[in-house]
Amino acid sequence: LLGQADQIERIARRLAEVLRGGGVIYALGNGGSAADAQHMACELVGRFQME
Repeated sequence: LLGQADQIERIARRLAEVLRGGGVIYALGNGGSAADAQHMACELVGRFQME
């Protein structure tokens, strides 16, 4: 992950920008990927509402 830190930060900043602008983030998947998408969505919503 250290080699991808810049890319991860860029994505995080873009996600925050979308949310601040009233946008919507969709997480989609099929099978195991659907579970990953659901988990990511719950992490974003839980942290966003708490903080």
